[in-house]
Amino acid sequence: MKKLLKNKKNLIFLGAGLVVLGIIAFMLFSRGSKKDDVIKPPTGRTKKPVNLIPQSDRPFVTLQPQVGRNKLEFVIHDLKKDAKEVEVTLEYDRNKGVLDAVLYTFAIDSTPFVEEVFLGSKSAGGSITYHDDVIGGTVYLDFMDNDYTLEVPWRYIDTESSYELLSTSDARFQLSLEDPIKKSKVVIMESPGLPENVKSEVLAGPYFISTVGDLPDTTAEIKIRLLEEVESAIIMGWDGAEWVDYDTTMDSKTAIAEGDLLSTYIVIKN
Repeated sequence: MKKLLKNKKNLIFLGAGLVVLGIIAFMLFSRGSKKDDVIKPPTGRTKKPVNLIPQSDRPFVTLQPQVGRNKLEFVIHDLKKDAKEVEVTLEYDRNKGVLDAVLYTFAIDSTPFVEEVFLGSKSAGGSITYHDDVIGGTVYLDFMDNDYTLEVPWRYIDTESSYELLSTSDARFQLSLEDPIKKSKVVIMESPGLPENVKSEVLAGPYFISTVGDLPDTTAEIKIRLLEEVESAIIMGWDGAEWVDYDTTMDSKTAIAEGDLLSTYIVIKN
């Protein structure tokens, strides 16, 4: 009788253990099966390592909203490292946990190279699907013939009719405008390279801002958070022809300046 009771107890403990193991296995499987954890390129290929070449060798690349719905102007302003072809993957979050991407392959005949990209899909029969509520994501550039790849984040805003405060998704770059951008669409992004290289070490950026048409003629307070503290740094803005220095103060890891609103900003070591 005692042996029978002991066997029953062992079976109970064994059954309980199997239940616990089953729960743990289910939790691990559920966590690992979320499709939205990683955005995969639409080609299904494994991505190459990115941003391995020096910033001084990378192109200045920008996105600018257009009047047409879900249209962006994609520009490679220069090629400091030669390439004849680029595969562009524009990955983005549709603000509902839906991750999507569009893929283009361009032959680069000359620079600046300008093309229109569309956030959506078009069928062979002419049917158009617009991807709504796009909030930005990642631009992935594969210069296939010269074997270098670049990746930068971008943010897309189209929820208001005007904007006084702008920032990147991680809030490391922030602008407070004296006069708002009175347009419904704004892109804030990092560019892989600079419009013109500088002699000093670049501590942050370049950050690029664009809207439909030209930016307003106004001033802005600029805040750029660095990865580590420095005693002195300078915020610089690109006016389309040359770099402009701003009087810069440091608050812990944040560089702060005020001056004319420009499209592109960096922080350099002083």
